[in-house]
Amino acid sequence: MATQNKNGRIRVLYAIEDLEVGGAERLLVQTATHLDREHFDPAVCCLTRPGALAEEVESHNVPLVALGKKPGIDFSVALRLASLLRRERFDIIHTHLFTADLWGRMAGLLAGVGGLVSTEHSLAPWKDKKRIFIDRVLDRFTHRIIAVTAAVREHLLRQRVAAPDKITVIRNAVDPGNPVTPEERWRVRQELGISPIAPVLGSLGRLAPEKGPEVFLKAAQIVAAQHPDARFLIVGGGSCYAQMEALAQQLGIQDKVIFTGVRTDVRTLLGAMDLFVLPSHTEGMSIALLEAMAASLPVVATAVGGTPDVISHEDNGWLVQPDNPKQMALACGRLIRDEPLRTRLAVAGRQRVVQQFGLETMIERTQSVYRSVLAN
Repeated sequence: MATQNKNGRIRVLYAIEDLEVGGAERLLVQTATHLDREHFDPAVCCLTRPGALAEEVESHNVPLVALGKKPGIDFSVALRLASLLRRERFDIIHTHLFTADLWGRMAGLLAGVGGLVSTEHSLAPWKDKKRIFIDRVLDRFTHRIIAVTAAVREHLLRQRVAAPDKITVIRNAVDPGNPVTPEERWRVRQELGISPIAPVLGSLGRLAPEKGPEVFLKAAQIVAAQHPDARFLIVGGGSCYAQMEALAQQLGIQDKVIFTGVRTDVRTLLGAMDLFVLPSHTEGMSIALLEAMAASLPVVATAVGGTPDVISHEDNGWLVQPDNPKQMALACGRLIRDEPLRTRLAVAGRQRVVQQFGLETMIERTQSVYRSVLAN
C-alpha cells in the first residue's frame, strides 16, 4: 500500500457541500474526528461554506477548508479541489451527498488520487434520470461505495448504479454518551418556555419534503385535542421551514409548537423531550433516530428505508405507516398515556443502539475500506 504521507499515515479528505446541521453532515463529522490518528490523517473540504458543524471539526484539530463554490455548475471548483488534492498529497477523497459526489470525484480523477470513496445516505427519490446517469458514469471510476443500509445497497443495484462488489454496507452509528441530567433537562425547558410537567413530543432533522414534517404537525393537531398540555418541539431548518410555520398556524396549534431552527446542541434538546417522532416519507438510516434512542427516548417512526433495521415494533420502538397522521397520533397518544410502555421502549432502544450502532464498529469498518481500496 503506497501512502504519500511522510509519517506513513493515510491522508483522507472528506468532501461535502457544507456542514450545516443534517444527518450526512453529522456522520461525516463523527468519522473525520474519530479516525485512528496513528494511522490516518483526516481533513475536511466544504465546497461552498463551512456551516454550523465546522467548529466541532476544528475543535478536534482536523483541518477544514471551504472553496466558495458558486451556485449551479462551477467547473472551477473541481479544478481547485484537484489542486488541493495534489498539493496536500491526499491518498483518498471520500465524498458525501450529490454535489460533492459530482465535483469531488471529478477532482479525484483529475488529481490521480489513489482512492475514490463515496457514501450513499438514502434512497434519494429526488434524483432524476440525469443525476442517476451521472452517478453511473462516475461510479465506474469510484473504488468503493458505502451504503448506510442494505436497503440502500439494493436500491443502487436496482438502478444499476454500481457493481455489487463495489458496494459495502456500513451502517450509520452514533456515540451513545450519557443522557442529559435532570438539571440540563429543566434548563433547556426553561429556555424554550416549556412547563417541566408538559409531555413533549419532538422531531429533529431537516425540514424538507422527504422528511415528512407536515405529517408530524397533522398528527400533533390530533394529539393536542386529546392532550391539551402537550407541546411539540421541531428542531432543524430547511426548505420547508416557513411552510411548516404557516401550517402550524393553519392547524391552530401554533401556540403548542416550538420551532427552534438550526441547533447544534442536539443532545440537550433531545433531553427536553419525552417522545421522539420520525415522520419521514423515505430514509436511509436516520442519525437523528439513533441519537434519540441513545438518549433513552421512546420512538414513534415511519416504517421506511433502514428504519425497520433499527426498530423492532413494540420491542424497542413503535413503527407506523408513512404519510398517516392518524396512525401516528394514535401511537403517540398511547405512549403519552402508558408510562411503563414508554420506559420499556426507551431502555430497549438505548440498549439496541449501544450494542449494534456504536461508533467504534463503524469507524473500524470505514478504516478497513480505506486500507482495502489502497491495497488494490
